[in-house]
Amino acid sequence: MPTTHPAIGASVDLQARGNDPPNEFRLFEFGEYAARFIDGSEVRGTFDQAAGEEVLAHWRERGHDLAIDYNHRSLEPGVDERVARAAGSFDLELRDDGLWAVNVQWTEAAERYIRSREYRYVSPVWNQVDGKPVEIFNVALTPNPAMLNYLPLVAHAQDVNPNPQGPDDREKGHDEMKTILAALGLSENASEAEAATRVAALQEFEAEALKATDSESRKAAVTAMAALAPLREFEAEVLKATASETREAAQGVLKAWQEAHTQLADVRQELEDIKESSAKAERDQMIAGAIKEGKLAPALKEWAESQPIDTLKSYLAAAPVIVKGEVREPQRDESVTMSQAIDTVRAELIKQGQEVPGPVDLAVMARKRFPHLAQSS
Repeated sequence: MPTTHPAIGASVDLQARGNDPPNEFRLFEFGEYAARFIDGSEVRGTFDQAAGEEVLAHWRERGHDLAIDYNHRSLEPGVDERVARAAGSFDLELRDDGLWAVNVQWTEAAERYIRSREYRYVSPVWNQVDGKPVEIFNVALTPNPAMLNYLPLVAHAQDVNPNPQGPDDREKGHDEMKTILAALGLSENASEAEAATRVAALQEFEAEALKATDSESRKAAVTAMAALAPLREFEAEVLKATASETREAAQGVLKAWQEAHTQLADVRQELEDIKESSAKAERDQMIAGAIKEGKLAPALKEWAESQPIDTLKSYLAAAPVIVKGEVREPQRDESVTMSQAIDTVRAELIKQGQEVPGPVDLAVMARKRFPHLAQSS
């Protein structure tokens, strides 16, 4: 069974049509290809329709666009984040003349590099089996391609040997691969294809984190995410308080609570309106009856409407009846309390426009007005 290994190289000139960053470019042309590395080793193969379909199948299985970095540095462990950052992203499309990178989205920095001709070439990273590409991992911007004859795909000048020679080199390469796999959280038996897939996933995660936090570096993104810790704690408390497992469920519960609170406020207002309406009806009825009985002069109607119900009741209970100019004193109600008597005296003073004295004097006047209170004291 042939082994699968990543071959790094095959650069394409980006500026054949000018300095504007392209939104698409061809990665593989149908036919034979070759890439030569800086140590002189070469990788050769054939790209045909079947290889293109397999590359597309792997890409669709991933379900997302592919990343563009600088000089393949994102594939190196421990590299500085400033040179491992993303330069863009792209999709794949198989056309009549080969495999194309389409819907290319460049970062602002990458666009500047391309326009200033600091980076003129792209170099794909792929896996090949039996001399045919089977999967594309990512593409790198590179300023230094190593031309190989007349081929449209040109090897990237990078110190990588895809096929180490000799036992010492093989042992060294095996140890280095174990270190890389451990750093990626993979078992030491994981394939290089799995490692490249994990690297691509990490690149995508980093790009998304930088975008989500509007940051230009990993350090800035970590700082921004740390500032979100209180929000995460608040979210956890909300989920717990609403007995919800997701944000959507919690939002539903909170909305229901909000509507219930609004409805409760509406009910309270309705009750207050009913109470006020009932009190007004009772007062109006009491005033109309008092005017009819002659206990309240029509001129005092407006004053009576401004009085509390209890005060008005006390006043009318003690007010004399006027029948055709004749004043008839009301029957003394022995059930009138001191509080009601004081309210009655106060109302009479206010009606007459007199100054209302203090509590002690009001009590004295109430006892005079209602003799049974004086006797009981």
